[in-house]
Amino acid sequence: MESGIGTLSQDDLDQLTAGRQLGLDFGIDDDAFSIATLSSPKDYADELTLAAAKLAYPRWDAAPVARAKSSALTAIPGYDSSADGVLSRDLEGLLHDGDQRWLTPSAKTVSSLTPEQFKAFWAPLLASGPIEVDVASARCRRGWTARPRRRRCASPRMSRAPCCAITTAPTIRRARSLPGRRVRA
Repeated sequence: MESGIGTLSQDDLDQLTAGRQLGLDFGIDDDAFSIATLSSPKDYADELTLAAAKLAYPRWDAAPVARAKSSALTAIPGYDSSADGVLSRDLEGLLHDGDQRWLTPSAKTVSSLTPEQFKAFWAPLLASGPIEVDVASARCRRGWTARPRRRRCASPRMSRAPCCAITTAPTIRRARSLPGRRVRA
């Protein structure tokens, strides 16, 4: 979520919110995205307005994509070094029947990602589908209720819950540093 909003960069937002407890955290669930907020009671309304503005006017900075790529490229070699690493890399993809949202990308895929590709993938998904707001106070809903109606979800995959593949044969993955040892998922 550290990419700013509209014409405001992340640095601009940091200056505007200095001294206040405001923060957004993006998450991906089976059939929805989530934005969790962390705020003080006096900042609730502004926090929700900030979250609504983030969806209405996303900013697509290249820096967060570069940071994510660097982090992923650092982590990927470690996945093959232990049974735990193999399980961390593969389990979610196996449990979600190969759904791309849950697979760990290869180093080649991560290296080739551009900020433009990132935006082309995410912009339609984040601009569609229903918004559910769970807040403690009706007063805090003002930033959300003023938003125009959203169009249906852009991706058929996001409009349904994924299923788990059922198989009778075990799936076997091996860690490179542990020849002969099996990791069952």
